[in-house]
Amino acid sequence: MKVESRHLVYLTVVVVTVVLAYLARAVLTPFILAALAAYLLNPLVNWLTHRARMPRTLAILLIYTVTIGLLVAAGLNLALRLSEESTEFLRETHVFLNQAELQITTLPDWLVPAARDTLTSARTSLTLPGGRMTTYIPGAINRTVSLLIFLVATFYFLRDGSQFTKNLPKEVEIVRGKIGKVLGDYLRGQLLLVAIMSLATYIGLLIIGVRFVLILSVFTGLAEIVPFVGPLVAAGVAVIVAFTDQASRISANPFIDAVAVAALYTVLRQLEDLFVIPQVMGRMVKLHPLIILAVVIVGGHLFGVVGYLVAVPVVASVRVILDHIKAP
Repeated sequence: MKVESRHLVYLTVVVVTVVLAYLARAVLTPFILAALAAYLLNPLVNWLTHRARMPRTLAILLIYTVTIGLLVAAGLNLALRLSEESTEFLRETHVFLNQAELQITTLPDWLVPAARDTLTSARTSLTLPGGRMTTYIPGAINRTVSLLIFLVATFYFLRDGSQFTKNLPKEVEIVRGKIGKVLGDYLRGQLLLVAIMSLATYIGLLIIGVRFVLILSVFTGLAEIVPFVGPLVAAGVAVIVAFTDQASRISANPFIDAVAVAALYTVLRQLEDLFVIPQVMGRMVKLHPLIILAVVIVGGHLFGVVGYLVAVPVVASVRVILDHIKAP
C-alpha cells in the first residue's frame, strides 16, 4: 500500500469512528466504560490465568465477587458517613443562603434581581420535589440497565477480548498494542492520582479542621479525572466551605480559614505537577498541557461526562496512530 493511501485509510477510519461515536454516544457509554474497566483489570486476570493456573472465566468471576464485595462493604460504611455529612452540609447551606438573602438589601438596586434569582436557583437545586418523584423513576431504571450492560460487557471484554483482535493485519496489530499500552498506563495512573489526592486532601483538611472533610477529599480525588478543570472546581468548593465553616482549628476568622485551604490546595497542586502529573500525563500520553485542556473541554461539550473521561485517552490514541503513520 502506498504511503498516501495508507494515510488516507487511517484518517478515514479515525473520522468515521469519531462521527459514529458522537451519534451513538448515549448507547455506547456503558460499552466505553466497560472497555476502560477491562483495560484496568486485564493484567490481574492474566496473572490469575497464567500464574495461578486458573480458568479465565473463573478468574473473572473471582475478581467480580471480590470487587463487588469490597465495594458493597466500603460503600455501606462510606454511605453512612457521607449521609451524615451531607445532611449537615445541606443544613449549613440553607443557613448560609438565609444569611445571604438578608444581605441582598445592601446591594445596589441593579444587582438585587440577579442576586435573588441566584439564591432561588440555589434553593431549588437543594430541594427534591416530592410530587415529581415519578419523573426520576425512568432515569433510575435507565441507569440500572446501563450498570447491568456495563458489567456484562466488561465480562466479555475480559474473557473474549483477544478474539476481537484475531486475524488483524500485522500493522494494525502493532498500532493496537501501542494504543493498549498507552491507555492501560493512563488509566492506572489516573486511579493512582485519585487515591493520592484523596488521601493527601483528607489529611490536610483534617489538620486544618474543616468540616465535611470526607466529602471534600473524595470529591477532590474524583475531580482529578477531569484534567485542569476538575482540580480548580474542587479547590473552589473547599474554599467556600472553609469560608462559611466555623469549626476550623486554624482561626475563628473565616477569611483566614479560606486562605489556609487555598494554600493547602495550591501546595498539593504544585507537588502534583512536579512529581505526579509528569508520570501520568507526560511520560504516558506525551501531550502538551494546552492540548489536554482543549480536548477535555471539547470532549465534555460533545459527549458529556464520558467525554471528560475519555478525551485525553482518545487523543493519545490518535497521537499513537499519527506517530505510526509518520514512521518510515
